[in-house]
Amino acid sequence: MNEYDEERYCICGDCGAIVAFTHELHNEEKLCSCGGQMCGCDFCNEKYASHLNPILINKI
Repeated sequence: MNEYDEERYCICGDCGAIVAFTHELHNEEKLCSCGGQMCGCDFCNEKYASHLNPILINKI
């Protein structure tokens, strides 16, 4: 299984928004609409986003 076979998310460290994973968000090339930094690391995906049954925000 490669890294794209699973659903991944980016989580805002400031407001808690959860959006679909992109490398731009994860690498801080793009920020959340609140100005916060997004993270898409394994820890955030395994310990946070996967347990929330998140409703994705499509526009940030």
